[in-house]
Amino acid sequence: RASEAPPPSFEETEAILRRASEARTEGGSPPGFERTMLWRDDQKKFVNAGEPQTRLDDPCLQGLTIEPGEVISRINKARGKGGRLDLTGIGLTKVPDEVWTLTDLTDLQLSNNKITRIPDDVGNLAELERLGLAGNRLTEIPEGIGGCECLEGLWAHGNLIGRVPDAVGRCERLRHLMLAGNRIRELPASLGDCKYLEELSVPGNRLESLPETIGGAYMLRVIDVHGNRIARLPDSIARLKSLEELSAQGNLLTSIPDDVGEMRRLVRLNVAENELSSLPKGLGDAAMMTTLWCYGNPALRSLPMSLAKNVSLKSVWCEGCDALEGDGVRELVEALPTRKGGVAATIGLDLAQCTRAGLKIRPATELDVNAAGGLACEHPHVAVSEIPGGGSVSGGDGNNPGADAPNAPGRYSRGYFKHVRWTEDADAPVLIVAFGSAPGVPNWGGLLRKLRKDVLARGVACAGGAGADAAAAVEAAAVGFDVLYVADVTRSWYHGDGIGGGTASNDEAGR
Repeated sequence: RASEAPPPSFEETEAILRRASEARTEGGSPPGFERTMLWRDDQKKFVNAGEPQTRLDDPCLQGLTIEPGEVISRINKARGKGGRLDLTGIGLTKVPDEVWTLTDLTDLQLSNNKITRIPDDVGNLAELERLGLAGNRLTEIPEGIGGCECLEGLWAHGNLIGRVPDAVGRCERLRHLMLAGNRIRELPASLGDCKYLEELSVPGNRLESLPETIGGAYMLRVIDVHGNRIARLPDSIARLKSLEELSAQGNLLTSIPDDVGEMRRLVRLNVAENELSSLPKGLGDAAMMTTLWCYGNPALRSLPMSLAKNVSLKSVWCEGCDALEGDGVRELVEALPTRKGGVAATIGLDLAQCTRAGLKIRPATELDVNAAGGLACEHPHVAVSEIPGGGSVSGGDGNNPGADAPNAPGRYSRGYFKHVRWTEDADAPVLIVAFGSAPGVPNWGGLLRKLRKDVLARGVACAGGAGADAAAAVEAAAVGFDVLYVADVTRSWYHGDGIGGGTASNDEAGR
């Protein structure tokens, strides 16, 4: 009625509620207090007027690498549509509750802290597109993640996660799911509902299988399951017609689906260090496949002849496959140069395999581009690896002999090595050895790529300059540095098992 006093303004009501909130903090909730939603014209929506306010003396802000006031400042700056909040590497053990009220947040980075739990309140962040949780102490992904309907990328590698909830399937826009180096034993069937998923990275876990529903995620381009315990790949994986890279090194595979050859976009297939006895006859029909790694499968008896017809194929690495029949190896070696175009793919063989195949071996010269260990073959497209003690192997890629293969004297040793040269025709004066945090995905990779760009940029900028510093920058850009990436899928720092294969005693010692 006109005689009644007008309602309080937004600012007046906000002040009243703030005082009520302070009173509740000091002595409990005031009588009759209810949290109120108010309309804000500038945001065109209702907002929670009683949102909790992070205080300078909040226990979760103590002992950090930055001042509590800086955390509060970052939270305040993240408010509003399209907000981004970066609390990476500041020593957090608990995320301030206020973060879960920032409903317009699109990017939240909490990696490299000491966080043990993410609450279900994360589901309040319905606009969130990127969530970084890597390098914490999380044991699970909360069910509330399903409320993040706009989530496109979840980075949670390097934690202690043992379970991925079914709710992740409700993140229908999810494109990147990065879970390397955890303790995950099973992935939910709901992953097949993630129709936009492009990259699934779960190396270094405890997986024994992949869900059969994985074939429903038809946009997948990369699947990486290095260093798990998978004995069988689901048949539905062959339905992933967009898949470009499948990495299953260091598992327990005894076979791979026969229809893999129908994956027309498959470029790289890594099934090294498994228990394969055969490969699909039609594997070479994967028309875009450039590289096949199948080394370290002692029971593998033959290689499919369809590989010789694949004009995209650049290299096949099969060292350490002790059961490979010599006649079949020789037939494939001789057939490779006859494919369309006449340029043979490189095939990596160990000395014992060459001997069984009756291939002539001689000392390598500087003209033998595929010579990996001082030996060369009568067929120039064969890269020969000498195996000390008759059991380990060394192989590589077409440009870098010795890359992407294990090497341990006396017996075959599981592992991942990758040699990245500064230039193709010479060794750099400096070699950086980078140990990875997950098989095949060393955590130094991004930093070293940035360093390379910086060194090259400084060289260009200093070209023609005067003085010793300019000359040094130009020289550094010219000679650079080589990098040897190292990962070992049997080490406990990947999946929590002991070096000896994950016995109960090793698990107990690890704990």
